[in-house]
Amino acid sequence: MSYGDIMKKSDIYLNGPISKGKEQGLEDIVNQAVKKDIQVLSILDCIEKTDGVLRTTSSCRDALKHRAEIMELQRMRNEITLLNGIQVSQPYERGEEFEFYASFPMDMIVGIVDDFDKGLQKEEEIKKAYDDYYCKNLYAVESGKIDVLSHLGLIHTYYGYRYCNDSLIDTLLREMIHRNVLLEITSGVQRKDNFSTFPSYDLLKRYKKLGGEMVTIGTHANDIQNIGKNLEETYQIAHDLELNPGYFQKRKFKKIL
Repeated sequence: MSYGDIMKKSDIYLNGPISKGKEQGLEDIVNQAVKKDIQVLSILDCIEKTDGVLRTTSSCRDALKHRAEIMELQRMRNEITLLNGIQVSQPYERGEEFEFYASFPMDMIVGIVDDFDKGLQKEEEIKKAYDDYYCKNLYAVESGKIDVLSHLGLIHTYYGYRYCNDSLIDTLLREMIHRNVLLEITSGVQRKDNFSTFPSYDLLKRYKKLGGEMVTIGTHANDIQNIGKNLEETYQIAHDLELNPGYFQKRKFKKIL
């Protein structure tokens, strides 16, 4: 039996009514998590691109509505801890919006950078896109508003690993460690018969070498059938690298024991 099989597990689920209309019943989500033997489930609302304060207000109202529903469901379920939060794309573009987001009670704010051209052909353009991508992740961390950085290395899904600015990546990881912005290990990345994570195993090793110790782990599923996918393998990776997994509650990190 592996470490991942016996470890208490936390997962992160994306509820997407704000951005993509993928809202699914909270009770169904929780039932699936319990079925997968998950003890802590963070349910995040996606906030992608806004057109101004009106939509921002509407988005946060939706998130607050879900928070109230999650709290009510928690009162009836003692076999799982339910948490709420938001995932914000391109957090470095948000400015004062973040003050608005942070004024609402939530357990975690996750940042993700997915704003890059996914159809480049010229090598010089691809090389520049790599640097731009990691610079944007650095800006996201420097914004000082997020608790967790998710899907680091997403660009490699489209262009492989032919260009890596090691110095820039190290600067990003050091800044995360300095600011206590945690790295999320996203599981559930399955290509043919191979399992991998965001970030890659090599990048996780670099994070550890530079002094990183704490991580969050989640599938980031947006379909209930994918809740808990490859979590055991991902927890085993964290254990092998001597990284401490946990979750956020009221914006404070709690180590999984």
